[in-house]
Amino acid sequence: MAKSKLRQMKKQGDLQKRTQESFAKKDSSGKYGDYLKETTVPKWSAKDGDHIIDIIPFIVGENHPTLAPDTIAYNIDVFAHRNIGATEDMVICLARTIGKPCPICEYQNKLRKVTEDEDEIKKFSPTRRCLYNIVCLDSDKDEKMGIQLWEVSHYLSEANIMAIARDKRTGAWIPFADPDEGMSVAFTKSGKGISTKYAGYEFVERDYEISDEILDSAVTLDEILDFKEYDEIKEMLEELVPPIEEYTPPTSGEEDDGGDASPRTRRGRINEHENENENENEDDAPVTRRQRKPLQEKEVIETEPEMEEKHDGSDTTKRTRTAGAGERTRIRKPASDTNNSEDKKGEGETDKPVTRRRRMRK
Repeated sequence: MAKSKLRQMKKQGDLQKRTQESFAKKDSSGKYGDYLKETTVPKWSAKDGDHIIDIIPFIVGENHPTLAPDTIAYNIDVFAHRNIGATEDMVICLARTIGKPCPICEYQNKLRKVTEDEDEIKKFSPTRRCLYNIVCLDSDKDEKMGIQLWEVSHYLSEANIMAIARDKRTGAWIPFADPDEGMSVAFTKSGKGISTKYAGYEFVERDYEISDEILDSAVTLDEILDFKEYDEIKEMLEELVPPIEEYTPPTSGEEDDGGDASPRTRRGRINEHENENENENEDDAPVTRRQRKPLQEKEVIETEPEMEEKHDGSDTTKRTRTAGAGERTRIRKPASDTNNSEDKKGEGETDKPVTRRRRMRK
């Protein structure tokens, strides 16, 4: 009996590969893509809490921005523009990463000549990103995942690692990514969106070497970088913004139908998706400031009353404080407490002067 066409075409591992591809894209929304080519290696994102990872080195290929092929590296450091094109993806900045012309940077330079709106200009600035091969050691399940890709802000990752990567006594660099003598990296992640924090970075000694199996499965990170051509990036940019000649700066206080001031772009307001691996539908809660009620008070200034001496024919002289016409008292009260305060006095009742007696020495 003849085999089915599918069984004849099926190759060993085809369906397993499709399963891996599906897993790698399970959290994708079709928007906010990164600057990487398609890969079956899963991407790791840190959830709130404590983490410990091993950073796995790799052999550099032909596409590294700064290093020669066949050298050893432990990460990729690039600059990328956010929210570009119809699906608002990240695009590697050609100018800041490899020193070639970048149409987005060119547009930003032209924008500076037609508007002084720094917030609008800043949206076209690239951000610094890092990419690592890592093995997560948070649990046995995580460790069994093997190599995963960690794509993260340079500010939240490499900058913190470099802050502890030098021995403070000797000045020597700590070889934390060395497969034989290296150390694990521990940190704590908290917050979301622009409030995301990675703190408490420290190196943790390990009593094992990175296995050959793990080293051989490390991704050649530069080979999965998606360096788009100049014209392709320009076309993506034109989906987002009008030509600079048609740019209209927003006027002060101008708002759209929803009451939200918006930059003048072809598709409206540019999405500021600045969070780390967050759901794009989650918005940061607005920061509100508690209003302080103005203190209503009645203030009267105190002056020293005049002293009046009285002689009663004895050897004692009495000096009495009298309430002169110019006497004022400093009283701080809420305005509500002063209302009808005079009505509480009985009829015919008057303020009596305070008399202080002092015994005279004979």
